Amino acid sequence: MRRFKKPIFIFCVAMLAFLVIFLAFHNVSGSITKEDREYIILSVKQGGYDYEILERTAHKSFQHEIDFIRAIQDAILNVAPRQKRIALKTSREPKRLYELNYAQCGDRSRFLEKALGMAGFKTRYASIYSTKDTKYPLFKKGGDGKTSHALIEVKTQKGWMIVDSVERWIGLTKNDRVVGLGDWQNMKNSEWAYGHPYFLIQDDFIYIYGLYSRHGQFYTPYTPYVPDINWSTFLRYNLF
Repeated sequence: MRRFKKPIFIFCVAMLAFLVIFLAFHNVSGSITKEDREYIILSVKQGGYDYEILERTAHKSFQHEIDFIRAIQDAILNVAPRQKRIALKTSREPKRLYELNYAQCGDRSRFLEKALGMAGFKTRYASIYSTKDTKYPLFKKGGDGKTSHALIEVKTQKGWMIVDSVERWIGLTKNDRVVGLGDWQNMKNSEWAYGHPYFLIQDDFIYIYGLYSRHGQFYTPYTPYVPDINWSTFLRYNLF
């Protein structure tokens, strides 16, 4: 039996360790800080709701879940109603949205992810890319709302459900069936219980869980061309 030459083996192990450390260093954390909690509560209050009162009954029933989710969605759309890009290489966490009063779909999705997670909901952030005009959307410049979008899915008592970040729409039909990205189908707007889908996801698209940006300029350490990814979500829901 041939044996690995020791120098080559050591080099491979070292490179693997470097890769793991590098990716961990660039991981987008899903943790909710004390500051996040403070500004989520303030934002929801400014948006017309009392987060702590809603939180007490958020899991009491499926309808309570829906009421809570819709309240959080409505609140952030009230607090940051304008569709405008937050400067790259700067924070886009709840405090920043509260201060700026504007955001894009990805920033609101981050808020939704944290605000729902804070109440004990499981969530997963998803980046959406239109395949209407190209077979390779990941290599096409996006970010203008015409070719890419971001939203979240939240796990309810009836399964994973889409929560949009631009429209006041959730993946719930009038007969209380929840719809996630995995079981999406072309449906009439009249079938939805609340609102209607963002125009981009009414056409053909692909989606990637856990990917916040392809350019690495949304979250620290802001390394160019190293995508902003939450590796736990990315690996769990895209590969397994």
